[in-house]
Amino acid sequence: MNFFDLHCDTVSRIFDEDLLFSSKELSVNSSGSRYFGSWYQCFALFIDENEKQPFLRYCNLLKTYYEKVITFCPQNVTPLLTVEGGTLLENDIGRLELLKKQGVFSITLTWNGENQIAGGCKTNVDLKPFGIEVIKEMNNIKICCDLSHLNQKSFYSAVDISDYPIATHSCVGEVFNHPRNLKLQQMNAIKEKNGIIGICLYPEFLGGNTFEQYYKHISFCLDNGLENNISVGSDFDGCKTEITIAQIPKLYGYLHKKGIKEDILNKIFFDNAFNYFKFFDKQ
Repeated sequence: MNFFDLHCDTVSRIFDEDLLFSSKELSVNSSGSRYFGSWYQCFALFIDENEKQPFLRYCNLLKTYYEKVITFCPQNVTPLLTVEGGTLLENDIGRLELLKKQGVFSITLTWNGENQIAGGCKTNVDLKPFGIEVIKEMNNIKICCDLSHLNQKSFYSAVDISDYPIATHSCVGEVFNHPRNLKLQQMNAIKEKNGIIGICLYPEFLGGNTFEQYYKHISFCLDNGLENNISVGSDFDGCKTEITIAQIPKLYGYLHKKGIKEDILNKIFFDNAFNYFKFFDKQ
C-alpha cells in the first residue's frame, strides 16, 4: 500500500534526544519504508509558545531535518517540511518568505497556548491583528494554514480568511469530545475551501487506543460527506499510541473488514493528501 501522513514530530525527537533516523526508539524511522510502496511523510518542526528562542530552535530543527532525515531517507520516502507553532515568526512577517524558500509546506498557527498570532485550544483568545496579517501573507506566498490546535474562536476567524486551510492532526469532536478535536461544522468549513483533515492516532483525541476507535472517527467523516477531505495525520513521535507505523497496513485491513471499500481507503491513506499536494503545488 501507499501512505501519506500529514504530521509527525520525529525531527524534534531526533534533535532533543540526539537520535539517528534509523533509531528503533522512533515511531517514524528509515526502516518503516519497508511497509509501503510510496510513503509521503510530513515532518513538523515543533516550537511551543514558551520557547525562549523560538527562531533559534527552528534553525536547529531545520538543520537536523536536512542532516539527519533527508540524507538518510530511503528512495520510496518523500519527506515534506512543515512547522508546528507560529511563535518562530516573532512578529516578523518577513520570515514567512524565508520559510517558503526553505521548503515549508504548512504552518500550524499555535500549539495549545497563546502566541502573537492566535489562541490555542487551552485559551479563549481570538485571531490577533498580526495573525490576520500572517494568514494573508501565507495566502500570497502559498503556505498552507494549519488549523489544528486552535480554539474555536481563532479557528473560525482563521478559516474565514485562509485560502489554503488544512488541519494536519485532529480527530472528530462528535465522536469524542476533546478541545483538540474538530466539530463537523469546522470540518465542513475546511471542506468548503477544498482543504484536508488528517485524522490523528493519539488515544486522548480518539477516545481510545484501538483500531475500532479510529474506525468510529473515519466512519463519522464518511457518513457526513468528507471522503475526499480526510487523510491520516498520525502525530507519531509526538504522542504515545500502541498503533505503530508497522501497523498501518493492518489498520487499513481492519477498516476494510469493517466495510470501507478499498477505493475509499486508498483516498484516506494516500490519494486525498497526494492530490491536494499536487493541486497546491500547481497554484
